[in-house]
Amino acid sequence: MFDEMMIFGGSASGALTASICRILGLAMGKSEVLRFPEGNLFVRVLENVRGRHVYLVQSTGFPANDNFMELVFWIDAFKRASAASVTAVVPYFSYAKGDKKDEPRVSIRARVCADAIEAAGVDRVVTMDLHAPQIQGFFKVPVDDLYALPPLCDAIKSLGLANLVVVAPDAGFAKKARQYAARLGAPLAIADKQRLDHQGGIVISDIIGDVKGRRALIVDDFAVSGGTLVKVAQKLVANGATDVLAAITHGVFTQECMDRLDASPIRRMLVTDTIESQPVRLSPKLQVVSIAPLLAEAIWRIHTRQSISVLFEEWPATVVEDRKGNALLEFLPFDEAAIPNAALDAPLTHALAIVACQGKYLFVHDVWKKQWELPGGSIEAGETTRQCAVRELREETGQQVPDLHFKGLMKFRLKPDNRVEYGALYAGTVDRIGPFAACAEIDEITLWDLRTDIGPVAEIDKSLAERFGPLKGRQI
Repeated sequence: MFDEMMIFGGSASGALTASICRILGLAMGKSEVLRFPEGNLFVRVLENVRGRHVYLVQSTGFPANDNFMELVFWIDAFKRASAASVTAVVPYFSYAKGDKKDEPRVSIRARVCADAIEAAGVDRVVTMDLHAPQIQGFFKVPVDDLYALPPLCDAIKSLGLANLVVVAPDAGFAKKARQYAARLGAPLAIADKQRLDHQGGIVISDIIGDVKGRRALIVDDFAVSGGTLVKVAQKLVANGATDVLAAITHGVFTQECMDRLDASPIRRMLVTDTIESQPVRLSPKLQVVSIAPLLAEAIWRIHTRQSISVLFEEWPATVVEDRKGNALLEFLPFDEAAIPNAALDAPLTHALAIVACQGKYLFVHDVWKKQWELPGGSIEAGETTRQCAVRELREETGQQVPDLHFKGLMKFRLKPDNRVEYGALYAGTVDRIGPFAACAEIDEITLWDLRTDIGPVAEIDKSLAERFGPLKGRQI
């Protein structure tokens, strides 16, 4: 089934598509976009897609109209090339604010866009943090509206912010902000905002909730001019907040937004890479959180006909602890550009770690090596790292292990020697672990470091138990 999947990237999401393909171990599909002098677009698929399941990644950011038309043209091109199915992965769905007729003689633009995408022949749509969730009902085909909340919250947690309060920029975002607050274990405050016109004029009259002496985190689904975020930040400082950060899903930035951000009390703004075609100078206050792992997992689950509902809640464990609360395995913020060359060029190594709990396991291995090993085997010619992991676990456990699910590219620190590694995290379930010390029979998590010289896999659990006691994990 895997070889029937093909992933293509539109011109608005080339880097994001490349990251998704790298995660899934696939080559990006070959295609080209031509732009004629009068502004017309011409798209062409450069390889055979007949009978294949095509996943097209294309945001509709700057320039929104060009990128939207390119999306529609791509869907039509794939369908006319006899693709078995076409799934449009639209990380940022522009015109989402046009979800209703809120005054006379106006268009419901989101509905028009949905109709155009369907008319082109799309079979499924995957998007992220729609401004109005009811837009899903504008389509007759399945729509998966993923949340950026899990990866953003993990990035926020990695900052180690104490005494945090989550702030909704208006009452309309309070429900989603409450989800952020619950996940971060922080109280919620709400800005009382009034919008004066369609040109972005707003007034923040008050902050509902206690922010005095706290670090404030403003959360929103997107930012364009930055006016709301900056005015909320100013009001927070006036009400006694000691520090102000922001986290948004879609960075629809104008240059005015970047200038405002630079001059604002906001110390840092986290934003995902749903939009990569901003035609402006980006502020040094921005920190990009990639959604490539989340989209890669969604694509894999859709392709293998698995539920994606877990993606709305579950995310990789950030820390694995022993019974005394000591961290044994800590996942760190991942920045691929910061990987030292030495890590990429290192010689063949063993898989890094396996974490198992009541038949569930997390499996970490080094994704950049051309070859890696578990005891008794190594990658075979033509295998992806995922296929190799599945095969090795099947051989080790003596049972049919379901396919592993990618959970993210990871930079992590392995305790107790504090060495930093780079790799990929996979997750799956089994009825029993077999020779892996029968972990399905115990309630706590067991961590194996396969790089140690402890001995055979079956003995590693015993040795670690003697050193650390029973191991416990959270957020598995």
